[in-house]
Amino acid sequence: MDNQFPLLGDTGIQLITFVVVVSVIYITGRFVFEPLLTALLNTGGVEVTLRRTIEQIVHAGVVLFGLYTALTLSGFSQSINITGPFLAAVTLAVGFAARDVVNNLVSGVFIIADPRFKIGDWIEWNNNTGVIDDITFRTIRVRTFDNEIVSIPNSELATSAVTNSVEENRLRITSEFWISYKDDVNVAATILREEAKALDEILDRPEPTARVMEVNNSRVQLQSRIWIRDPSRQDFIRIRSVYLSRVKERFHEEDIRMPPVW
Repeated sequence: MDNQFPLLGDTGIQLITFVVVVSVIYITGRFVFEPLLTALLNTGGVEVTLRRTIEQIVHAGVVLFGLYTALTLSGFSQSINITGPFLAAVTLAVGFAARDVVNNLVSGVFIIADPRFKIGDWIEWNNNTGVIDDITFRTIRVRTFDNEIVSIPNSELATSAVTNSVEENRLRITSEFWISYKDDVNVAATILREEAKALDEILDRPEPTARVMEVNNSRVQLQSRIWIRDPSRQDFIRIRSVYLSRVKERFHEEDIRMPPVW
């Protein structure tokens, strides 16, 4: 076909065709197909972690399809000619640069496939803690309890010990109390159990317990163990705070002294 735009030249026509095709496919996918897919996933009740993963895959597919189609229709795919040594050098450089990316990608696949690792979970790793805000194929975004967003490479979590505090439907809260050596241990332990049973949000089964953990010349350490149902970070902090406050008040009423911990 003769060039109807001689001022642009063949390369100019190819470039315009490429941009137009990429734009049409991307806009159609981004603002028509992807919202429709999201609506279908929401209607089907797909779990949020899996839903976002599907959306990311589809979005990447739209971009790749647009680029491939634009290269084909514009003729760039036939006009691009790269010599063997240059292609090998580029491939080697990309391979080194993409090593960590591929590592994170593979780790992300395993993390996303793990049904016990979901958006909204409260996790602890490497002396850090927070709630999973988003999972991508490269990173996991965690919102700390100071409302900071931390982006963690997937490979780091895949190779670290991660504690998920809310995966099960019950969570144990352990607290330590120091009382004076002269105070009655049995009375103090009874208070710990009674105050736990007085709170409706603390489970009766497993039963709250109170045990002596350490004794020295001036103090006795008691340990209380209570359980809560369907835990979240907010529930954990609130229930533990209420429980500790009530124990402190009861100790004061019973004249049980709590010496400072040095």
